[in-house]
Amino acid sequence: MQQCSYTIQDKYGLHARPAGQLVRLVCAYQSTVTLQCGDRSCALTAPMRVMALGIMQGDNITIQAEGADEAECITAVQKFLEENV
Repeated sequence: MQQCSYTIQDKYGLHARPAGQLVRLVCAYQSTVTLQCGDRSCALTAPMRVMALGIMQGDNITIQAEGADEAECITAVQKFLEENV
């Protein structure tokens, strides 16, 4: 299992546009990916599930990937978060 942590910088938090882009990015990989914020978590498979977590600016999130391409997936997620959220 690979994982990364990130503190949300966007003043609107993890809202619809970046949530949808993140889900599309993750769906391109074979790994099972989960998003955790505090004591709440969800599979990173649907933007509405991500948005339901209510992730705001300053929140620390952890992304975990497990599967054949987990390292590549986490690298792509880290890059996405740094550039977009």
